[in-house]
Amino acid sequence: MSVFLRMGQTLGQLNDRYVHHGEGADQLCGRMVCGLPFDTEVFGTLPPHFIRTTLDELNSEFWCDIAPGYNCYPLGFKTTLPFLLASLFYHESYLRSNLSPNHPLFNAPVFTRNSKLSILRNRDNIVTGIGMCPHTGMRATGIPPHLAIARRLKK
Repeated sequence: MSVFLRMGQTLGQLNDRYVHHGEGADQLCGRMVCGLPFDTEVFGTLPPHFIRTTLDELNSEFWCDIAPGYNCYPLGFKTTLPFLLASLFYHESYLRSNLSPNHPLFNAPVFTRNSKLSILRNRDNIVTGIGMCPHTGMRATGIPPHLAIARRLKK
């Protein structure tokens, strides 16, 4: 229902009165759109992200070097860049095996410019997880209660 409502669809007069967006509905929709399986604890998977010590090293100078015009980006977009970079590096082997070696992505400054990039590619600096990350404290949101209970029971 959350996805249906998020798409702006009507549920009919009776249902529109009783079914509304709930807390975490946008997060739930995002997880569904990503294709995470709704019936397992994997639905609570966290995105690839850097550990705290690595994240602290990614200062404005670093971003200006690999992202042209970084200082003009809106603050909300700037906060997404570490996740984008971590995801690119986390999936780099897949991208390299499925895209042409001449693909423009591999010539972008994010892959070529900064000396810190080889350190960031190290898998020890990038983590994922289910539910909560012990390194950063990041928590999965938009998880239906039945999956949260199932995860606790499994532990």
